[in-house]
Amino acid sequence: MMNRWLILASLALTLNAATAMADDGWRPAGSAPANAGSNSSTAAFGSAGVSLGRPVGADTLADASVDKALADSNFTRTSYQTPASLPSVVRSQSPEVPQPLPSGPAAKSANPTATPVSKSASGFASGSPTLAEPPSGIFASDQPKSDAPLEAVPAPHPNLVPEPAGSECSSSLVCSPSDARACDCTCGDPCCEPNRLYVSGEYLLWWIKDSHFPPLVTTAPAGSTGVLGAPGTTVLFGGDVDNEERSGGRFTAGYWFDNCRTLALETTVFFLANRNVNFSADSNTFPVLARPFFSLNSGTEFSEVTTSPGLGTGNININTFSRMWGAELNLRYNVCDCCCWRFDLLGGFRYLSLREGLNIQENIVAAATAPVFAGDTIQVNDDFNTRNQFYGGQLGYRLGWTRNRWSIDWLAKVALGDTHQVVNIQGNQLITTPAGATSFFNGGLLALGSNSGRFSRDQFTVVPETDLILGFRVTNHVRVLIGYSFLYWNNVARPGDQIDRVIDVSRIPNTGLQVTPAAQTRPTLQFKGSEFWAQGMSFGLEFTW
Repeated sequence: MMNRWLILASLALTLNAATAMADDGWRPAGSAPANAGSNSSTAAFGSAGVSLGRPVGADTLADASVDKALADSNFTRTSYQTPASLPSVVRSQSPEVPQPLPSGPAAKSANPTATPVSKSASGFASGSPTLAEPPSGIFASDQPKSDAPLEAVPAPHPNLVPEPAGSECSSSLVCSPSDARACDCTCGDPCCEPNRLYVSGEYLLWWIKDSHFPPLVTTAPAGSTGVLGAPGTTVLFGGDVDNEERSGGRFTAGYWFDNCRTLALETTVFFLANRNVNFSADSNTFPVLARPFFSLNSGTEFSEVTTSPGLGTGNININTFSRMWGAELNLRYNVCDCCCWRFDLLGGFRYLSLREGLNIQENIVAAATAPVFAGDTIQVNDDFNTRNQFYGGQLGYRLGWTRNRWSIDWLAKVALGDTHQVVNIQGNQLITTPAGATSFFNGGLLALGSNSGRFSRDQFTVVPETDLILGFRVTNHVRVLIGYSFLYWNNVARPGDQIDRVIDVSRIPNTGLQVTPAAQTRPTLQFKGSEFWAQGMSFGLEFTW
């Protein structure tokens, strides 16, 4: 009997508990409320029950009882979503040039936002579950939700090492006026070029200063002697002689010791090819040819008659030559590199060489009626050759401006040092008789025993040079150059300046004149110096790598 009462009491307690659960709004998933006439075994538990299926998001519950519950201020309708877009994780980058990481594996779902699930007829949740954010107030930290994007935290990467700021120069960027920022004159600046080696070759089209010679050849009417100042005398060769344009080349090579192009070693070699100026006059064109000079014996202008009707026929040939070359070795130090402007200092050693010469040759066939050497062939030679070699140190600067592909460079240098000057003078006569016998004599006309030989001296000199170069960058490694150069040398020995026109006639071989030797020895070497310059255009290419 007691057992029956215990069973009845247990059933009563169970019914009371079920009623309490129904009041709290719990029901099986997918079941209808009790007032809908459901015959489910869970209907007795009220309008809501405990779901035994997957969790169901709040948005999927649509019945009025749940909506009523969600209206409670303590219940927040939420869902768990992945942000629509996250910033790319970028590491090992400079502040100015982002370098995104390589893309990872593709996402499993193209839509990062969770979709609601559907309910099956069985009452359990089906499909992909909807991730739900826990309601506010569940956790100890109940902070309001922020709409700011999630912060990307870089993950370590074993193959990427951050580059120290300013340690290398970037060649992928070019300096242009469109850059709003100011260039910071540091190695990390995008205007910096990491090319260390540069080589250029240029074609030179230059001119040098005219040569100056005293009157060397004259002509006059028949019966005259061609003495300077005499009526009818005309100078055929003398005064300023145009050396004309000449070709040459210039080659420069340099190496920067660091990518920032701070210090470089640079060498330059240039040359101007030999250029000759030739003059020739013969008796067919000018019956009277003479070589004028000043006679120390008489104290008046005098001449040697080369050709004249009844005395002889022949010609006078004059040849001049000049060639120049130089080399230099400099250290090049960058003082400032501010985007479009660059300023470098230069210092080093410079060498220059200038060689010039003058040759005067007479070829005479004496007439049978000549008072002396009748029928003989006479050749007279006078040679004046000079060489100037400069050795000195130099300082200078190079100022450069760049705008996109175009550039302008202004180069200025000045060298101070010693010029070693050498003068060689020699003359001779060669007489051949009709029988073929030859006689050789030292001394010509202007080059005699008193001034012949090799002479040298050293002079302190100054050699400034300036260059203006326009460049156009074809590629990152090739630049077209066109420029103008001017070089000045304040003291050189030139052939025409070494000629002494004052002559003791008694020293001239084979004159046939009976004169008293002069007390003064003439001609002599005067060793005169004069200014010299070379200038012209240049056209070339520069290669960097």
